[in-house]
Amino acid sequence: MSKNSNDIKVLSDRDWLLIRGHNIIGSLQPVIQQSFLLTDSRFQWTEYSYIPGLTKIINEIIDNSIDVAIKSNFKFANEISVNITPKKVKVQDNGFGIPVRKEGDHWLPEIAWGQARAGSNFEDDEERVSAGMNGIGSFATTVFSKKFIGVTDDGKKRLRVEFKNNLSSTTITEMDTEKQGTTVIFEPDLDRFGLKEIDNLHISLIHQRIINLSVLYPEIRFKFNNRVVKYDPKKFIGLFNETFEIFSTDDFFMACIPNDSNDFRFHSYINSLWLEKGGNHVEFLVRQLTGALREKLVKKFKSIKPGDIKNKLSCIIFFRNFPGAKFDGQTKEFLTNTQAEITKYLDFNSPEIKKKFQLFINRVYKNKDIIDPITDLYKAKMLVEESKALKKATKQQDLPEKFWPATDDPKRLFIAEGDTAITSIISRIGRSENGFFPLKGVILNVIKDSKKVLSNAEIKQLATILGLDLSKNDNENLVYDSIAIATDMDVDGDHIAGLVLGFIYKYFPKYLYEGKVFRFITPLITVYSGIGKIHSFIFSMQELEEFQAKNKKAGLIFDYKKGLGTLEKLEWKELFKRYTLDELLEPLHLKESENTEEEIAELIGWLSDDIAFRKRKISSAIDNFDINLI
Repeated sequence: MSKNSNDIKVLSDRDWLLIRGHNIIGSLQPVIQQSFLLTDSRFQWTEYSYIPGLTKIINEIIDNSIDVAIKSNFKFANEISVNITPKKVKVQDNGFGIPVRKEGDHWLPEIAWGQARAGSNFEDDEERVSAGMNGIGSFATTVFSKKFIGVTDDGKKRLRVEFKNNLSSTTITEMDTEKQGTTVIFEPDLDRFGLKEIDNLHISLIHQRIINLSVLYPEIRFKFNNRVVKYDPKKFIGLFNETFEIFSTDDFFMACIPNDSNDFRFHSYINSLWLEKGGNHVEFLVRQLTGALREKLVKKFKSIKPGDIKNKLSCIIFFRNFPGAKFDGQTKEFLTNTQAEITKYLDFNSPEIKKKFQLFINRVYKNKDIIDPITDLYKAKMLVEESKALKKATKQQDLPEKFWPATDDPKRLFIAEGDTAITSIISRIGRSENGFFPLKGVILNVIKDSKKVLSNAEIKQLATILGLDLSKNDNENLVYDSIAIATDMDVDGDHIAGLVLGFIYKYFPKYLYEGKVFRFITPLITVYSGIGKIHSFIFSMQELEEFQAKNKKAGLIFDYKKGLGTLEKLEWKELFKRYTLDELLEPLHLKESENTEEEIAELIGWLSDDIAFRKRKISSAIDNFDINLI
């Protein structure tokens, strides 16, 4: 209705869909999605941008073939082939075909593909297990295609229907045949999706769906771009993580895998549909899982909450033959069935299923790769709570929450690059003599940016911990006798270590002169002689060259370690078994010189605004560069 007129305009289904397509097939513009994405033959949690409307119109045609297979109990459409090029999509099945006969003035296949609210899945009954239900899918594909060709054989007749330019024109050809099956070839109107071609991401998303469908429907022989796609549940879950536990019945499985983030992640399919937003089924099953795990964990970790467990889990949940699935909209992204309907489908109250589920819980609980991250995060959380209590007791308002002080005789303060590895270090050397403070990132350069010191919370927190007076540059008699800088053994770690040295030099330089500053060194490489068998630790590239020269043994595995957070529990345990703490604390040398004053001048030169100093150093490096040494 226009501003200046009371005229009402009636749109055809085609014209309405072209204007309001996002209401039916999802956005025609790129949207940001976070989900498991197939990358280099592995499913990895990824943030990416894709166009839901494009994948929807392709999947709608695939769903038609799946529905035929389900309706015929897989006697028909048990072979489904999908081929996608940058411009064209082809879906072919050996189904029973759409009946080639007329209803009034129109052929049934013409109606099925070219009219809205036409189809065979309108029954809203409790036993429906097919994907489509609203008679919009194929019609939407036709409307959003420059060319749509449907060929169907019902065993007696073949009908070829061709629609052009978003269903603007129709051409129909009829002939005799003894074959059965349906082939659909269409060219999406890519301009309407803001694309010039179907790119690799969207092709990969359809391939990914075919992989999922092959798990749900092993009775169907799927092909994607002329290659057979076949996965059983365990092989499929292995694409996410080699470590997993699974609970399954004939029509359902739930798998639990390790989660390296602090947010719950899931991947779910119901009756051939990817539910990217999950649904009541995910919430119900995860609630059962976390509740059962908490009953076990609470015996040792008294205050652990279901959220502490859930946020460190990743789950894969597949339902097949789920009757009467209900969704929050035509795009079918969230299952809305009630808990009673879900429980009935799972037969969750039966003794047999209860027993299988309990065995699943026991396996998950015993799987250290899944449970240890939960308990480690809980322990870290408790350490934070402990530091909060200490902060309140001592009434030091600037004391950071993430600070773990020495409990008896404070000898060393570990200033660490982040808090990832602190729990592991504490478990090995304890807190009797050692305090731990994690930096949030790159510490302030107090030499260059001295005016920012008083407004920098992290510097003030360090001052509180050490007992520093930031107005002085000769602090003595500090809380801790020495400083251990624990950063990654890479360029970024070296940079942060240099900034910490600048902080020490500015406020308590005697520690540098008296040899009270150390670098906590960790291996660059762990050498394995087998699974779980550590052969050696290597701390430098020179050591690596010497090791390789002396060790010609086959089968050794060299695992590069970027930093503290990449060391596994076994490696931490073995590291402190082979080396004492003193052996891992290396006195810091700014360069190969025994002249401390020269070392300090080198440090200040790099950290200050001395441009002439930097130019000299860079020019010297260029002059002494020998390409033959590379």
